Amino acid sequence: MVLGCVGSNSGKDGSGVRVVPLNAWALLLLGATHDPLRYGGGVSGVRVEQCDVVRLLPAPQQEELLRRVGDQCARLVNMENYRRRQLFFAGRGIDEGVEIARELAKVAPEYMEVKEVLGARNFDETLRKVSEAWRSFAELLKKKKRGELPPWMNPRPPGYRKRNGERVPIIIVRGDNYRVYAERKIIRLGYWNVDVRFTGKLRWLSKPGAKRGRMEIVYDPVKKRWRARLAPTYRSG
Repeated sequence: MVLGCVGSNSGKDGSGVRVVPLNAWALLLLGATHDPLRYGGGVSGVRVEQCDVVRLLPAPQQEELLRRVGDQCARLVNMENYRRRQLFFAGRGIDEGVEIARELAKVAPEYMEVKEVLGARNFDETLRKVSEAWRSFAELLKKKKRGELPPWMNPRPPGYRKRNGERVPIIIVRGDNYRVYAERKIIRLGYWNVDVRFTGKLRWLSKPGAKRGRMEIVYDPVKKRWRARLAPTYRSG
């Protein structure tokens, strides 16, 4: 059973409400410096406001590409979480960075294969997302040690992108590796040189001063739809 609190419907993806996991909600109430629901939070000098959610309408060949790339991206997330979990449970601390994984991409065949499919920029962006999750976990552990968390709250390390024994596709795209053509309703995926049609309204990317931040593409196996979450960033100062 998944426990959660209902938040506002901003950024909704069709469900009508936004469900906030209880641990994330508790983190907000405890004065966290960033909203766990926001993408790219925690980057110095950049604040993330909201995210636009649009439905992708890929052609058959494009959908095949999305599935292949999404599977490899999920593979990287799982490999990194496995490696970091092994370190943590062996009492060797928490790896919150990206340096080790970058080095593995130079010598480990499985990492090299994924990097070739994702491209260097998106490979690094995926590593940053994984690192953000582990930094949040480390922060929660510190709060737990200081007695700042409720007794029922036991932080757990990030897990795996799997459902029924199979990887759940996800594609992490760095902000400078895609372009959005709002009038033509097209998102261009730079590394793969593909234009994918989309439907939906862009609210936040259209605001003055908004820059393209991280984009996450996910697949809904129930509705059999692809969605893209586009996070605009606003330079502070």
